[in-house]
Order: sequence, then C-alpha cells, then structure tokens
Amino acid sequence: MSDLSPELRAKILHLLRERVNAAEIARHTGATRARIGAINAHLTRGTYEKVQNVEMLNELEASTETTFGVERDLQIKTPTSVS
Repeated sequence: MSDLSPELRAKILHLLRERVNAAEIARHTGATRARIGAINAHLTRGTYEKVQNVEMLNELEASTETTFGVERDLQIKTPTSVS
C-alpha cells in the first residue's frame, strides 16, 4: 500500500463530502476501497480537523484500513449462527 499525496487525499475528501460512493471514488482515483473507507471513517470522526501532519494521516489511514480488513476477514470466517 502506498501513501497518498495530499492532493489525492484532498480529492477523495472532496468526493466523500459530495457523497460519491466508495466504488466510484476508487475507479476515479485509483485508491483502494478500503483506503477510501478509512478516510471516510476519519472524516466522520473529525480527524482531519485535528491532524495536519501528512505522515500521521497516512499512518492513521493505514491502521484503520488494516483494522477494517481484519474485521471483514473475521466476519467472513465466523459462522453466522452458533448452536
């Protein structure tokens, strides 16, 4: 996974604020849907208003993207009903 440039992050944030869906943003920008989900999560939490350091933003997004991936994998592998 590569870090996003400030310009690409700004473009993704703009599209998210315009309520463009993640799949369309991914097609338009080349960013992964997981990364877009992480950016959206931080947008919702107000992280971008608090953190202005680009390196820190990349680390936050990457950790959130990893968390979403692990959570998704657990949901796929966990049985839907427990007897």
